[in-house]
Amino acid sequence: MSSLSNSPKQRSRQPDHEGTPQRIKSGKIRYTGYVTGQRICGAAKDTVKDAKADYKLKVQQFLTPRAIKSIAEIAFEDFAYDVIDGPFRQRKEQELMSPKTWELYEQIYRINIKGSELGRKSLSNIVPADIERWVGKLYTQERITQKGKKTFPSEPMRGSSKTRYLGMVQSVFEYAVKNEKIIAKNPAVDVPRPLDGESTSRALTDQEVADLLKLCHHELPGNGGTWRNKRRHLIVLLGLHGFGPAEICGLKYSDFDGSGFTPRRQTQRLAKVGIVHRTRLKTKARSARVPARESIIDLLDKNGNAWIVCTETGGPMEPGNLRNVFKRMVSNTEFGDVTPYDLRHTFANELLRNGIDVKTAADLMRHSVETFLRRYVHGNESLKVDAIKKLGF
Repeated sequence: MSSLSNSPKQRSRQPDHEGTPQRIKSGKIRYTGYVTGQRICGAAKDTVKDAKADYKLKVQQFLTPRAIKSIAEIAFEDFAYDVIDGPFRQRKEQELMSPKTWELYEQIYRINIKGSELGRKSLSNIVPADIERWVGKLYTQERITQKGKKTFPSEPMRGSSKTRYLGMVQSVFEYAVKNEKIIAKNPAVDVPRPLDGESTSRALTDQEVADLLKLCHHELPGNGGTWRNKRRHLIVLLGLHGFGPAEICGLKYSDFDGSGFTPRRQTQRLAKVGIVHRTRLKTKARSARVPARESIIDLLDKNGNAWIVCTETGGPMEPGNLRNVFKRMVSNTEFGDVTPYDLRHTFANELLRNGIDVKTAADLMRHSVETFLRRYVHGNESLKVDAIKKLGF
């Protein structure tokens, strides 16, 4: 955000409740200020006049004594707004919470909680079944590419995203239990973790990996065929190093030290936001170094200084586009149902199959041991047979 006023002296003469106009990324204007130490934030408007009017209305509402509601009258959406715009915002300003994490909280509230069946229910009357029903109805937003060439329709949200949204709701209830002490128990605790019914990831066999790598060398017609083949080869080999699509898009040559990678960030394009660098780690071991095989070292540019897997203009590739590149490569082949994430699963199972201990394998995957075992370990009949043979009795 950038302040619209360039004169600090002028701002210092204004009382706190007058607020300061700021222009946000969308180009709209928002007034913010402090009243008796409490931060007041107006809604984003197209004009300074409308933004100031909305801000003054919120200041007036804040200064007007409000009737104390009983617990039964507090709607969950009202309480969630107060928590997200109050203590959670303060955590962000104190750098105790990632700004992107706070933006996700605000987005979930604005799009999925406000006006929903769960949001309208009173805080004390919500039971786990209400939250579970809310999670089951979560859908993605319809979005259109920047050039308007393709529309991505709304569809049921994946289980991993539902789990993230459930965690946000659980945090708000936890605040009501521990800090406000207005309810005795967090109902979200008893909601089962959403399962991802769309997840069909599997580990490839050695022969399938060899055949898939051969596909990367098939010449493409037209100019840039060699370059595109190299990019496809990089995507497959990075996937076989355990990197997911978002991590592959986020890798820069600066993350490569000559013999291994240290993935520190992910990159993806969010609607109307642009390229976002996500620095929040899944675990403390998220930044674990991943040694590189010689096969991929030979493909990397010696003087590279930007993105390892990039677009034709040298910019960062979106995870969605990376998946499309992979999908076009395997279309009309025996690998038509394979996805880039299957390569990550293949890497995880290859580690275990070669006797790597679970802790090291989990570190290489940038996950906790518990998450690694739950998400990436697949049953295999031959592995079971080998395990019994190794027992020696």
